Amino acid sequence: MALVCLLFFAAAAPGQTVLKTSHFTLYVSPAAARQGERALARLEELRSAMTALRGPTWVPARPIQIWMPATEREWLQIASTPFEQGLYRSATRRDWIVVNPASLEFIEVLSHEYVHAVLNHARPNLASWLAEGICEYYSTLELRYKGNRATATSGRPPGNRLAWLRGVETIDTTKLDSQLREPDGYARAWAAAYALWPDFSSTAPPPASIPIGGFTLRSEILQMRRPTLRLLAVTPAEIAEMEVEFATLFRRPSAEPLLSGRDQAALRAQELFVEGLRLSDEGVPAKAVQLLAEACRLRPSNSTWWHALAMAYRDTNDVEKAREALAWALTTALNQSEREAAAMLKQALQ
Repeated sequence: MALVCLLFFAAAAPGQTVLKTSHFTLYVSPAAARQGERALARLEELRSAMTALRGPTWVPARPIQIWMPATEREWLQIASTPFEQGLYRSATRRDWIVVNPASLEFIEVLSHEYVHAVLNHARPNLASWLAEGICEYYSTLELRYKGNRATATSGRPPGNRLAWLRGVETIDTTKLDSQLREPDGYARAWAAAYALWPDFSSTAPPPASIPIGGFTLRSEILQMRRPTLRLLAVTPAEIAEMEVEFATLFRRPSAEPLLSGRDQAALRAQELFVEGLRLSDEGVPAKAVQLLAEACRLRPSNSTWWHALAMAYRDTNDVEKAREALAWALTTALNQSEREAAAMLKQALQ
């Protein structure tokens, strides 16, 4: 059964639906949940295809979050330009993708941004134009399945890229990075990557001038089945942590407040909780206790936060303080699972 959560997500309308697989977590408005499942299916498919095409190093080891704003207005609050359709950001623990919901090429934009996540880990030192060109190249990858094999077809230009290349025979790669903010820059980057890829070695500098033309589709047989889309549950703690990370990565001072109607003290509490959780995970419980205790002071009604504080106290061998935190965890528990978790830790401290 598909499990989803509803939440108040930073910059989004109330009641976002959260869809999660083993490798991706996607936030989408309930009205676009079907489109969200289609997006996750594409990402799982592309992940498997990139592994088969390029090897295991082309699979990001970190989890990836995707946010689909409910409206184009929300998208424009974080977009760098009115023409931008997608964004990729790499954070401390995970990677983020945000896509304009009004994009006419939604799946291609989503695929493009996912390949950015791949390249950020597999080929982090590529020139910007070449990275963008490779993302364009794989954004239109098509897969047709037969049993345990799939025919992967690449080389189809995204959108109207060919229109921007009419009359162009040679591309000066030394100018491409400065041209990427224009539509024809992406068309040229795609054409240059098409000419170099997939045989280009990133250890060698790309040529300064590349002749282009003769674009044809390329097909390759891969040993892979269509991935099965399995949706998983999302915990409230995961949601709280990712809310803060999203606001940190994408909030722009010039935009409308992303946390409209949200208490800034609550955001500060979340920031403290996330950082305290990170320190606790990294084996620095003494510092974690300071941050988690302040987070619980600012938001004393969150049982899972008191539980995390109790665990940090336990790791500092302060059993008495751990028991006090657990007492608050039990008092503020909203459901049976929270009560059972606190009770189990309390038993372990006896």
